[in-house]
Amino acid sequence: MDVLGNGLLRKKIVTKGQGHDSKPQRGQEVTIDLVTRLSDGTVAEESHQVVLILGDHEVAEALDMTVNLMELGEKSEIISDAKYCYGAEGKPPHIPSGENLSFIVELKNIEEGPYNTSVPVRKRLDWVDRKRATGNQLYLKKKFFEASGAYLKCTRVLQQAANQDQPEEIKAEIEMFSLKCHNNLAATRMMQEQWKEALQACQVAEKIDPKNLKTLMRKAKILSQLGELNRGISTLKIAADIDPDDLSNTGGVFQIIQKAV
Repeated sequence: MDVLGNGLLRKKIVTKGQGHDSKPQRGQEVTIDLVTRLSDGTVAEESHQVVLILGDHEVAEALDMTVNLMELGEKSEIISDAKYCYGAEGKPPHIPSGENLSFIVELKNIEEGPYNTSVPVRKRLDWVDRKRATGNQLYLKKKFFEASGAYLKCTRVLQQAANQDQPEEIKAEIEMFSLKCHNNLAATRMMQEQWKEALQACQVAEKIDPKNLKTLMRKAKILSQLGELNRGISTLKIAADIDPDDLSNTGGVFQIIQKAV
């Protein structure tokens, strides 16, 4: 099968699955066995019981675009141009830059994913924790657009959980994750100079915890960048009142505002 019609992504069934109705949908959690081969046939990676959210960019794009075409129990070979794998970046140390790849994929299991509100909240929160950690790693690699996407997906799942009746301890955990994710989202927006979007993320975090220093410091800097100097200074003063002994929390932002004035 020529998946995209351009010859760059092909799918060949090795073992048939359980029928058309057993195909997974985007957003579902799938478990696959996966063997990745280089263009010369060398096995680069081999993994069993890989769990991923389909269509969530957790694996090479070639897999995201083909696993949803597979039936449960099916085993297929996916042959892909580097464009839909790891591109010019590669995946060191085993997959070099610009390498075309083939994948042997077996679809082992399908379950509902974190975007489905029928999934137990504990499982959804565990997914949020892992996805937030992925966002943090992307941020450290300066992949700010991808990190923003990870945090946004977390906030979506958290909002869905918050809209349901939950025990008090779960509500507290949802708020804790939401505060962290919105603070992190604000940081990625700032790195992309998306100041209005960064401010929106800070405002959500501030509603959860009005005294969170990280939120207030980022908000002050964002306001200064938006030209709202008086609001920035007021926010900075609130942060200083909360922690007057720790001048390192306010010094950098205060200098930014002073320069802007």
